[in-house]
Amino acid sequence: MLDLAQNAGRAAFRCDGLVPTLTSTCGSIFLPRFGVYLTPWQCMALQGLSKAGCNATDVSDAQIYKMAGNAMSTPVIGVILWAALCQLNHVQ
Repeated sequence: MLDLAQNAGRAAFRCDGLVPTLTSTCGSIFLPRFGVYLTPWQCMALQGLSKAGCNATDVSDAQIYKMAGNAMSTPVIGVILWAALCQLNHVQ
């Protein structure tokens, strides 16, 4: 996967099967193996959201890409909350 939206110094290229961090310009993630860019809903699926679970009838593709790039997936939020809880327990 290639994130073509990043400048040369921040280029995101993954060949290990993982996805580079989605940014608000995630519409530029290219899959060289298949020769296609990720669609807005593929980006949302990477964040753990399905098209069926979202009411986005009046939302443009550009807005969906931006939402996917600004989202945080549930496992990431869980780890952040767990780390914060561990810090609170450590302080007391």
